[in-house]
Amino acid sequence: MKIYRYQEYITATAGLLTLYRGELASGQQGKYFTPDREWARQFTQSGRDHEIRQIQIDPNLIYHAPVLPKAYGNDDTFDQVIDAAKQQGKKAIWVDEGHGQPNSVFIFDKSIFRS
Repeated sequence: MKIYRYQEYITATAGLLTLYRGELASGQQGKYFTPDREWARQFTQSGRDHEIRQIQIDPNLIYHAPVLPKAYGNDDTFDQVIDAAKQQGKKAIWVDEGHGQPNSVFIFDKSIFRS
C-alpha cells in the first residue's frame, strides 16, 4: 500500500494542507479532495484551471487509519474508519485511490473548510 507523503504540500507559513478538487460545470459539490493538483485536473470537464477548486485545511483534522479504506470498489471498512475518525475529533479521512495513484482526502464534516 502506498502512503502518500502529504507533508511536502503543507505551507511553511501557516502549516495548512492545500487540497484540490476537479469540478464539473454542474457545480456538483463532492467530498473527495487531493493534494495533487494534476490528479484533480482529471476530474474536470475541460482540464482548465478555473475548474479546479483549491482549499486549505489543518492536516491534523484528517484521520490516517492504519489501513486506508479504498475509494474504489466496495470497501466495508469505510464507515468504520469514519466512525474512528469522529471519535478522535477528526473531520476527514485519508483514502486509498489505488495502485500508483495519490491518496485522497474524504471530507465528511464540512466545518473543516476555512474561509
